[in-house]
Amino acid sequence: MPIKIQTTVNYEELCNELGITLEELLLLVKNKDKHQLNGIKTSAVKVINEYRDNVKLLHTLNRRSNETIKTYENFIKRLKLFLEDSYPELLITEISEDIVYELLKKSTARKNKLLSVNTINKYLAIVRSILSFAFTKGYTEKE
Repeated sequence: MPIKIQTTVNYEELCNELGITLEELLLLVKNKDKHQLNGIKTSAVKVINEYRDNVKLLHTLNRRSNETIKTYENFIKRLKLFLEDSYPELLITEISEDIVYELLKKSTARKNKLLSVNTINKYLAIVRSILSFAFTKGYTEKE
């Protein structure tokens, strides 16, 4: 049995204040779980630059450690160079698993010829974080 929530909000006044119709408010509520793109096609490199700036901000707020910043900066630098060389016009919405794996294949570790499983997992986590950031900013439809 669903719980009914009662409110004292006057929806007509709210719509007036927001400059929308009641139908538009209902549509917004109905689609609350669907994320809308901001309509701008944004390059992957631009989003990565914004993400890097955001990570630096989090570091200044003591939300990221020095080691995390070092790891993120290293990977972001590799990712940007790879995209600028191989896919200079790539949009953030076009980043795919294949492109990420292509980058990982071209990446080499300092000590070994292959990246360790832990390093690959860290890099994939950073890519997921970048895509989540892009979703939050309205650059992509999917997280």
